[in-house]
Amino acid sequence: MSPSSMKDNPFGIETEGTGPHLFGPDDYREWLEAQIRSAVRAVLEEVLEAEISEHLGAGPSERTEGRRGYRNGSYTRGLKTRVGEVELSVPRDRAGTFRPGVFERYRRMESPLEEALWKAYLEGVSTRRVGDIAEALGAEGLSAST
Repeated sequence: MSPSSMKDNPFGIETEGTGPHLFGPDDYREWLEAQIRSAVRAVLEEVLEAEISEHLGAGPSERTEGRRGYRNGSYTRGLKTRVGEVELSVPRDRAGTFRPGVFERYRRMESPLEEALWKAYLEGVSTRRVGDIAEALGAEGLSAST
C-alpha cells in the first residue's frame, strides 16, 4: 500500500484488487488463538484474585475486622491449557498459606489435558506419539519421561 493511500486509509486495509484483506488464513488463526489465550488468562487471574480475597477475608487495600492476613505481591507461573501456554500472575499472602484452587500445587498442565495424555499412554500409545499428541493439543516441551 502506498504512503499516499495510508492517509485515506489509516487502518491499512488493502482495498485494491479483490477486496479488503486484513489477515491471511494463518494470520487470522494465530490472532484468534492469541485472543482466546488472553481471555483465558484474564478469567483465571480474576478467579485467583477472588480466591485470595476470600482467603484473606478482605479485598486489596480493604480494612475490615475479619481480615486474616495481608497480600504480598504475586509471582508468574506458566500453565499449559488446551489453548496453549498461559502465563498467570498468581497472588500470594505474607504468611504463605494461600493455595490456589485453579490448579494444584506443582501442576503445570490443565487436568483434562493431562488426563487425556495419561489415557493415551495407558492404552499403549508410544511416548513419542503421546508427545506428538501433546504438542498438537498445545502442551509443548513434553519429554518422554513427563
